[in-house]
Amino acid sequence: MEQVRRRLLVAAACAAASAAFRASSAPAKPKRVVLVDEPDAFRAEIRAVAVAGLSRHGLVEGRDYVYELVDVTGRNDELDQVARQVVGMSPAVIVVGSTVRTTAFMKATRAIPIVFFNVGDPVGSGLVASLARPGGNLTGVSNRGFELAAKEYETLVEVAPKVRRIAYLSFRIDNMHERTLAEIQAASRSRRGPEAVGIVVASTATSAEIAERLQYSGCGAVIFGFGRGDAGKEVFELLARARIASSVEYYDVARGGLLSLGEDIRDRMTRTFDVTARVLRGESPAVIPVDQLSRIRLALNMQTARAIGLQVPAAVLARFDEVIG
Repeated sequence: MEQVRRRLLVAAACAAASAAFRASSAPAKPKRVVLVDEPDAFRAEIRAVAVAGLSRHGLVEGRDYVYELVDVTGRNDELDQVARQVVGMSPAVIVVGSTVRTTAFMKATRAIPIVFFNVGDPVGSGLVASLARPGGNLTGVSNRGFELAAKEYETLVEVAPKVRRIAYLSFRIDNMHERTLAEIQAASRSRRGPEAVGIVVASTATSAEIAERLQYSGCGAVIFGFGRGDAGKEVFELLARARIASSVEYYDVARGGLLSLGEDIRDRMTRTFDVTARVLRGESPAVIPVDQLSRIRLALNMQTARAIGLQVPAAVLARFDEVIG
């Protein structure tokens, strides 16, 4: 009887050990990475950038993580609702662009790691305690939007020297809008150049409404601010017909915008997913320094320049990194 009892105990112990081994050797469930963005013509490339970036850190899609996109096109007025929806998906990390959107997600969760991009002043906006040590559940990549605003104004004046009034167009009034506009107006005063004015339109404004507003304001040029990719290709066609020069995001130059001075968005997103990989590997956002982009590119669409009637001086043209058409 005692021998039977011992055999049963040994069998039970072996079964428990085997179950524990199977549990420990079972593959971990892939972590969910949610990108909150607008999947326009260029953004379709972001998935490839994300997969390649995470792969460099040894992370394989399907095995280590699953990638999901939440489309927020035209939903800037519903960001709180979108943030709650994404938090309810229980992602391992949320990747989100712009100060306004990042702020909405910060309000929705203080637990889920958030990696931001396209944020101009994360400290001044209250997203992080410092660039070196963010201190909360957010970190990411900051751009130099308002820092480059004066140079963007000056470049536009050099390419379109006959312009007398330049608009800074934004889709909402926030800290970034006010700081950027202040930089542009300071540049206007210091060089006694074209008047700089701020124009705010609704995020739901159509391309025709945007073009009409700019024409009515008497502006011969426009610098697109936050949400500059929202309007779509049509707005650049309408602006060209109205002979209004435009300074846009890098990827919008190929869509008909006149020029771009700023960070290469591919480089920006590569760095963003480098940070994301560190979070997926277990590092806390609180101690991952905010990455500050430094690579600046100048791009010009000569086809648009000709449509507007501009003759770009050779000395100015030589400074552009990329010339289309």
